[in-house]
Amino acid sequence: MKVFCWGETDSLRINYNKKSRNPVLNSLQLKHAFPSAVAFSTDDFFINEDGTYEYNPDFLGEAHRWNQKQAQKAMKKGKSPIIIDNTNIHAWEMKPYVLMALQHDYEVIFREPETRWKFNVQELARKNNHGVPREKIQRMKEQYEHNVTFHTVLHAEEPSTRTTVPERKTHTSMSNYRRNRRGQFHSGF
Repeated sequence: MKVFCWGETDSLRINYNKKSRNPVLNSLQLKHAFPSAVAFSTDDFFINEDGTYEYNPDFLGEAHRWNQKQAQKAMKKGKSPIIIDNTNIHAWEMKPYVLMALQHDYEVIFREPETRWKFNVQELARKNNHGVPREKIQRMKEQYEHNVTFHTVLHAEEPSTRTTVPERKTHTSMSNYRRNRRGQFHSGF
């Protein structure tokens, strides 16, 4: 059983299957190569019923927890391979998935994108479909941790930079619950 993790924003998140030595492009092509593959992306939390993407940074923590729960459920069911299709800039961002994989006896494969433009800020800004500003992409590139290993992820710690936690907005109206493209409901607001 495998878990694939990769990062850097909108670089097609190219992966590589070590056993077959075949390059595998993005989660759609990986799903084609492995029909039983399941892909999980924190971005899915922000997809509305009509399929539009509506990112809200106030809910990013909740979105990551939601995505981790989806991956955990798939691992409990023995799904393989599992694709974690997130922008992972730091090793600590992958740690929850690696710990789950370890708990469920999955092999973890980390891959950096293999596009020629994977670290070209101008091209990444042009190709990104989430409206991430060029300056933000530049900062992400500067902070990007290369050659991540299982060991580095297991020992990575999230920096404690926040002194206060923003108050979470709570809404009870069903109109605030959205269905993502997998048909699962989540609260987008």
